[in-house]
Amino acid sequence: LEGRYFDAEGTPTHEHKYVEETYAAATASEDTKKNLQKRFKSCNSRHKQNEEFFEIWCDDGWHGKGTVPVHIYYKPRQSGMKEGSWCGCVVRRERPTLDAE
Repeated sequence: LEGRYFDAEGTPTHEHKYVEETYAAATASEDTKKNLQKRFKSCNSRHKQNEEFFEIWCDDGWHGKGTVPVHIYYKPRQSGMKEGSWCGCVVRRERPTLDAE
């Protein structure tokens, strides 16, 4: 086992610790993103091939009554983690809370 991740006695090296911490951060980041996507379901959209514009909307039955489409931007706090975004449906009164998060 001796090498990059373990020394001669089988003790994890600093490199091993770094890999474990990076994995834990990536897992936490992915869990946070999944929770956000559950909380703010993706918008509905429709596009016709010959038309320049497309329609985006939130359905009261699926997304919740009074929800509106917003662009949700996700930037993990851990360096090196991938940023992301999607159109999500948010209740208007929750918008200030979402902006603060």
